Amino acid sequence: MSTPRRSLNADVSWEWLLDRLESKVQSHVLPAVAQCPICRLGLVRIYHDHISGGQWHWCPSCGGSGDMIELAAKAWGLSITATVIKLHRIGFQVTGDRTARRVEAFLGKKRQLAPLN
Repeated sequence: MSTPRRSLNADVSWEWLLDRLESKVQSHVLPAVAQCPICRLGLVRIYHDHISGGQWHWCPSCGGSGDMIELAAKAWGLSITATVIKLHRIGFQVTGDRTARRVEAFLGKKRQLAPLN
């Protein structure tokens, strides 16, 4: 049985992200509860992702669910690619040489197509 690949989501701190999404956190211990940054009506629940690392979310009000990168994408109305670029611009730092190299290579290709200003 092979070990699942570690997700880029594992490098996104849920507290850091919810702060950038201006979502008030009610609890800083997982499972956590915060204002849903997607619908702004319900309370999103944040859980630890024991399979690929990081955390995942679920909002019973709007039905939003997924990892932290997907949460940011839905809240900002962006694609996953655009979300990773925006996260990088606002200070998202990846850990681990392999993951960092993959993100930098990805962003490098995007810069060749359209420079990040």
